[in-house]
Amino acid sequence: MKNISLISKASIVAVLCCCITVFLTACNPSDHGYSATKTSVKTPKGTTVYGGNVSTITTADYNDANSYATSYYPNATKLREPTNDYNCHSYAWNSQSTSNKIWIGLTINNEDLRNEHKKYWTDGSYVYITNGSGNSIPSSVANGSKVRYINDDHSAIKTSSTKFTSKWGMGGLFEHTPEYSPYTATSLYYYKYSKK
Repeated sequence: MKNISLISKASIVAVLCCCITVFLTACNPSDHGYSATKTSVKTPKGTTVYGGNVSTITTADYNDANSYATSYYPNATKLREPTNDYNCHSYAWNSQSTSNKIWIGLTINNEDLRNEHKKYWTDGSYVYITNGSGNSIPSSVANGSKVRYINDDHSAIKTSSTKFTSKWGMGGLFEHTPEYSPYTATSLYYYKYSKK
């Protein structure tokens, strides 16, 4: 009976860790009680991309996000603190500025805006370069290229030959290797700005 009890406790801990991961790295803050007001930005080609201005992160979620990153990804370099001002898609495709205040890829008042970030490449503002997987970043991909995690709802920017920079849901902004984050890096697409 003791072994069953230990397994049950271990399973419960694993489920709780998984739930915390999904909560802190989720790309839809309205699923977690945050309100958002619809707003928009434009792609470089002028296509309207809808997103939201999301309510301020709670102290509890801020602390949980920091604790999660410190516990599970201690070797990732935190560049900015947790915030609901923007998310990974907004950071990668829209603006890297600290004044960026739009969350791209969410649901607002039952309006599904989760695929809005795809307009950045479907309108030709960014063009596909190549694909990759895991920590092996193709040498043909220049720094500043946009990265799309195909098996997860995540975007990043390539910042060196071995690192990406990305925003982790409502968590912080981090520099990390492709696999050293809460997101699945088994299939990655790389994009560059289209000058046409």
